[in-house]
Amino acid sequence: VSHDLRTPLSAIMGAATTLVEEERNVSQAERLELTHSICRESTRLERIVSNLLQMTRLESTEPSRDNFDWHSIEEI
Repeated sequence: VSHDLRTPLSAIMGAATTLVEEERNVSQAERLELTHSICRESTRLERIVSNLLQMTRLESTEPSRDNFDWHSIEEI
C-alpha cells in the first residue's frame, strides 16, 4: 500500500516542482506534458485512496444478519 500511495504522489510532486522551479526553462510542450502527468497521477491517487476507504468501510461493518421467517405464499 505504501508504494502504491507514494508513486503517484512522487510523480505529482516532481512535476509540480519542475513547473515552479524551472518555470523559464520549461518549453510549452514540456509544461503541457507535466500538467497532464499531474492530472493522471492525481486521478490515480484518488482512485487508490477511494478503494482503501471502501475496503476499510467493508471490513469495519458487521455482516448483515438476515431474518428468515416462514411466510405463506398468499402473503407474499
